[in-house]
Amino acid sequence: MMQEWKRQEIILLFHAVCNNPIESFHSGSDSYPAIITDLAKLFQKPDALVFEKIQHLLYLNTKGKYGKWSGGVRIDRDIFEEFNEDKERLNSVATKIREELLNSVVSYEDIFVDFEEVEAKEIERLQREGWAESYEVGNVSPSTKYCTIKRHDRIPTVSAIAKLRAGFKCEIYGCNYNPFIGLYNIPYVEIHHIKRLADGGEDTLKNIACLCPNHHREIHFDEKKEKLRESLQEKKRQIIWQRILK
Repeated sequence: MMQEWKRQEIILLFHAVCNNPIESFHSGSDSYPAIITDLAKLFQKPDALVFEKIQHLLYLNTKGKYGKWSGGVRIDRDIFEEFNEDKERLNSVATKIREELLNSVVSYEDIFVDFEEVEAKEIERLQREGWAESYEVGNVSPSTKYCTIKRHDRIPTVSAIAKLRAGFKCEIYGCNYNPFIGLYNIPYVEIHHIKRLADGGEDTLKNIACLCPNHHREIHFDEKKEKLRESLQEKKRQIIWQRILK
């Protein structure tokens, strides 16, 4: 499958070509040079694909003296013509692009949602067109993607009290979850923040509920997740009022 190149990525590659010795893009061994590998990780693309694109840009930048393939595709030539005579602007734009790539923040939940959306479309297509098991489907050597994951600092005492308060049971009404014994000889139940930390939620007892693994997945990904969240919020309000009345 052909992988598409984004304009920002080609700009960064052209910036690398203009600011590094030609020798740094070649290696005497079978492995790719470090600069190629680093760029491949940044773009989440195979080393071979980055090396090939570099060759096109080298050819353009040296007027055919270096580089294995002549000229590349139209977007390569357009970026060369746009920035070749304005290296100061190239440096400025490339710096901004690199910062955006390195500082991009992704949450685990968003990763799951993105994958499940694509997966759902595939299920719909396969059901419509027919499907059969095949060992030819898949990837025996999956590529690695690098991204920055945003993590919030949490207080262990808060989740510990929440679990003790719930008796290690699921707080969804009617759930008869019987926890198994997990690590450290403690009944396994999961902590859920009713308002996500990513959305500005608090890491406090009033914003926390204990859920079984099944309901925890449902409250994040089920089509009726909003009703589950409302049910939890109502339960928390009732608990608060009961404590006030006491």
